[in-house]
Amino acid sequence: MSIFTAKRSWIVAGFFVISVLAPPAYALFAKLSTDLIAAVTIGGVKPSGSANVNQSKYPSSPGVFSIKLSNVKLPDGSVLAVNISDCPWYGPVAYLKVFGGSATLSTTLPGNCQVGRLSSITVLYKTTLISKGGNPWKI
Repeated sequence: MSIFTAKRSWIVAGFFVISVLAPPAYALFAKLSTDLIAAVTIGGVKPSGSANVNQSKYPSSPGVFSIKLSNVKLPDGSVLAVNISDCPWYGPVAYLKVFGGSATLSTTLPGNCQVGRLSSITVLYKTTLISKGGNPWKI
């Protein structure tokens, strides 16, 4: 075995040990919240709401995302798409259904999606922006 092969073996072994023993990368902002601000008036009423993200168990568990909207004057069963700017490769991270003028959902975020303090959230009905929030989120 040449000296270069031996060095390479030690380097590979060292990287393996470091990767096994290194602590996981935890979310910088474990719990975030934001108010959702109306972007349009629907039926003379501005929608309002809030969103929360709990990433305190990341990376062992994906973050939990909760959203509540009220005063949404759309027909029952209307579907709203929720997008988070830090997770664009997944498309919408959630879909909400409107019933009685409100929509509520709690779900997990996609596996590699971490929400940062400066990320933004948008809620769309088809292609119309209904409400937005974040940027910055409250810690």
